[in-house]
Amino acid sequence: MPDEDPSTWPTATYQGGEEPVHPSIHSTVVRAAAVGLKCGWQRLRDFDGTITGPVSGFIQLPSGADTRSLIVDERNMETWEGHAFEQWLLIDGYDAIWDPTQGSIIAAVELSRSYGLRNVPGIEMKQAGRPSLGYTLKVSSSSENLSISLTQPSPTALQLLGHSETGAALVISGFQGQPHRGVAKTLNELANSFFVDLAICFDVACQLKTHRAQPAESRDEPAVDATPRFPINDYNADAASLYLYARTFTAQQSASLQYLAYYQVIEYFAPVYARRDAVTRLRNAIKDPAFDLADDSALGRVVGMLTAGRNILGDRQQVTTTVGACVEEEELAAWLDSRPIAAKALADKTRISGIHPLHRREKNAALVTEAANRIYNLRCRIVHAKEDGQYVEPLRIFDQNSQELLQHDIALVRFVAERVLIKSSQSRSWA
Repeated sequence: MPDEDPSTWPTATYQGGEEPVHPSIHSTVVRAAAVGLKCGWQRLRDFDGTITGPVSGFIQLPSGADTRSLIVDERNMETWEGHAFEQWLLIDGYDAIWDPTQGSIIAAVELSRSYGLRNVPGIEMKQAGRPSLGYTLKVSSSSENLSISLTQPSPTALQLLGHSETGAALVISGFQGQPHRGVAKTLNELANSFFVDLAICFDVACQLKTHRAQPAESRDEPAVDATPRFPINDYNADAASLYLYARTFTAQQSASLQYLAYYQVIEYFAPVYARRDAVTRLRNAIKDPAFDLADDSALGRVVGMLTAGRNILGDRQQVTTTVGACVEEEELAAWLDSRPIAAKALADKTRISGIHPLHRREKNAALVTEAANRIYNLRCRIVHAKEDGQYVEPLRIFDQNSQELLQHDIALVRFVAERVLIKSSQSRSWA
């Protein structure tokens, strides 16, 4: 067949040369170019950076104020051909497509408790041409020309966004809305209402699958050159569990909860370092040759130190003491120097309102102390978010903007949590 013979394929200019491109890939990219979408050609890179494989295409579809780049290759070219993607808008923050020509929104869904679906009145079970049974649950508005469907398998269009063909999807039909922000708001609010009803009435737990772009800097995370060694550190089991819980968060999960998990690693050891600090101050006071056991005021200061080591140190001071005991100024400065994007974001006083910036060389302030204060203040903004917004706009746990804002602070609190975890570990012989 002609499509199987590369000598008959159309060509594309790639890195100064003409390369054969599968006709289906070529026609899809040409379609995108014809309507003004940014598109072009690329080749995949192997794990070592070597360019490999045939030429594939990419298409950048609008997504909020930005675009999202999608691949066109031999695995999905038939799916591209089967859809009128030229008018699609990707809904910012979600794996979701708005097709204004059809008045429909298609959004990927994550199910954590789906076994109750088969008992929901009105659900339509069907054999979907796959070993597993498919289903569709459709509800319509009695007063508006709107309907919602929860369906599995998901529409093939979502596969272009990387969603599994066996995954679930939410389809909103009859929606005629604009601009883009109104679409995202409608999707979020309507999905939340529908999912809460399902959870309360039928024990079915699901949520929209969010899309959080991987920060460019995280792809350049410096790696250790040495090969892995046999463990010599014995980490506290509870603190290690908190750390590993945070590390296993995916891009679809809440950035705020990931931040709090790293923070809890620091907080776990705070009483230990607060007590250690109190003991050190007490020892220094007693060693002072001027210390007089007959002086009530001197004894009162000692009692104050003992009490502070137990209860009086506030949360902020405990966190500052813990971070100060485990993180060196030089290593924090080196961490910032090796991550210029994060350093710039953390020093931006307008990035997160109400949070003091962290400057690499701020005068009259210790860098580690400033980092500890920022970590604590941000934790308070997340935990004590107020609906009325009386003081500053709260950082809501599942808000997409909060996830974008927190990416560099997550890197900072992760670094500090790792230092605390390592410093608090014990040497261990496993024999």
